[in-house]
Order: sequence, then C-alpha cells, then structure tokens
Amino acid sequence: MPQTAIEVLLLDDEPDSLAFSRQAIARFVPTESIHCTQTVEEALELLQSRPIQMAFLDVELTHSDGFALCEYMHRQYPGVAVVIL
Repeated sequence: MPQTAIEVLLLDDEPDSLAFSRQAIARFVPTESIHCTQTVEEALELLQSRPIQMAFLDVELTHSDGFALCEYMHRQYPGVAVVIL
C-alpha cells in the first residue's frame, strides 16, 4: 500500500524565504502537500481546515513570531511536529 504524503504548513512573511524553504522541503514532500502562508492568521485558518502533520515556522514575523504560534499549536494541535526557522 503506498504511503500518503504528510501535509506541511510553511509560515514565512518574506516571499523569497518562503519560496526557498518550499523548494527545500519539496525535495522530501510533494509540492501539493506543502501549504504556504505568510501570516499567523493564514496559518491558523489552514490548521483548522487541513490535517497538518508538520509545520515550519519563521521566528520573526511582521506582526507576531513563530514562537507564539508554536506555543498555541503545542496546546491545540499536539500531534503536529514543529520546526522553527
């Protein structure tokens, strides 16, 4: 039975960094399984609508930071693995 690709959340408010990270992650995960967001709000909407298994979060965001979202995810989505970029 083929293994299903994991769903990945990628959060970065800088378009160039977002594209670079997406390209790097795409070496291991199909691109259609990588969901890019540029704000915490977009990331939260995605978490509510998709079965995300792994999240890559930028530390410094314009109106927030990756650590705040990481803490929230740890409480609300404990099964999601988080990598801070």
